[in-house]
Amino acid sequence: MNGMMMSSTMMSMDHRKMWMWFHTATDDTVLFKFWHITNAGQMAYSCAIVIALGIFFEFIKYIRWRLETHYQPERIMLTNYMSRLVSLPHLIQTILFTIQLTLGYALMLIFMTFSKKALGKMMMMMKMYFHFRIMESILFQQWMTSNMIEYVFSCIGVAAIAFVYEAVKFAGLIIRDMEKRDPGQGSYEIEQETAQIENGTRVVVMRLNIFTGSLFPTSRRCLMLHTVDSAVHFVEMLLVYSLMMIAMTYNVPIVLSMLMGHIVAYFIITPIAPELSQDVAQEAGNCCS
Repeated sequence: MNGMMMSSTMMSMDHRKMWMWFHTATDDTVLFKFWHITNAGQMAYSCAIVIALGIFFEFIKYIRWRLETHYQPERIMLTNYMSRLVSLPHLIQTILFTIQLTLGYALMLIFMTFSKKALGKMMMMMKMYFHFRIMESILFQQWMTSNMIEYVFSCIGVAAIAFVYEAVKFAGLIIRDMEKRDPGQGSYEIEQETAQIENGTRVVVMRLNIFTGSLFPTSRRCLMLHTVDSAVHFVEMLLVYSLMMIAMTYNVPIVLSMLMGHIVAYFIITPIAPELSQDVAQEAGNCCS
């Protein structure tokens, strides 16, 4: 009986021709139809390219953090929203955010590479490389684009989902910042001492004394904030996984619409609370990293 069930399962797997586990086959297509790996040499330089992309991704994240640390006092001094919106540091951060976000999605899709040989007949239905086609299924069986009008509105809808995700993530940062400032979370003091050494270099010694209250939030306001934060986190996770699934369509206009939604939201929303910009710099672009 068990043998028959296993045989039936294998037949089903063979019919679908998809490997949902790690494999070492060299017949893979990575991101683009022309990036096709068929031998060990191509696999070696492809791995080198992927490693370089990963290093560059982390470098962009570091540069964004350093720039935000440097320019944050200047941005806080700009009291007008429009001044912060068109400021040079914010424009640079938006460009770097675009690069980081694009690399993040690309690396996620590379990690989810399937073997072309293993896909077999399903390759005609599931193109595991970037492509252009109007007929595409997005998230739900009912969300199927069959003509240009549905396709255009679907791209707008995908951009809206990405925009809402960035807004929800920003709202979560504001709520968590309010939680940190709530007296019910406890308090802390920082003592700073300076020391002089022989070569004239001044060393700053930071001593952090933390005085916490209860292990769990005690005030009603803190409990309310934590409850709201949990709900926002749920919505954020639901949206981020949905966006990951949308990216897996490999449909170029749809993916570009998704990236545009992220970028426009980041550009518009981030200047609203410049005091949170350093936290935003660390969180932004982390959709797939």
